[in-house]
Amino acid sequence: MPEVTQVVPEALTPALLAIWRDSTAATHHFVSRQHLGEIDELLQKLLPDCVPMFVTSDEDRRPCAFMHASEGELHMLFVADRHRGKGHGSALVDHAIRHLGVTRVTVNEQNEEATAFYRARGFVVTDRQALDDQGRPYPVLRMALGGGA
Repeated sequence: MPEVTQVVPEALTPALLAIWRDSTAATHHFVSRQHLGEIDELLQKLLPDCVPMFVTSDEDRRPCAFMHASEGELHMLFVADRHRGKGHGSALVDHAIRHLGVTRVTVNEQNEEATAFYRARGFVVTDRQALDDQGRPYPVLRMALGGGA
């Protein structure tokens, strides 16, 4: 399983944005280009302050996946497309559960691969909202580990 490393997000913001862009291009076909642009701008401002931030790296020691979690909730998990299915997401989620006490995640309902990924790790849907947290028309599922809140 890939090694998980805590990083200073400010130092890696360009690399993290590149991972996010690559990951969302591969998995978020349902999000409009306009909304992706808005989210990109927001992430450029927010990522430097997302602490703690964890990454896994490729064979050349370049970050290829990242996550941010706090207060028991996984807020971000993105894996560069060519590294999907190689254990990076699993390593990060396992770390989040074991070391950060993560028991909750919110996922876009239309991202069926992500929903299946979290289900396979013991998360179950506890709530559904028709709009995402920014009020955009992308339904989200609130999931909890083992169904707890």
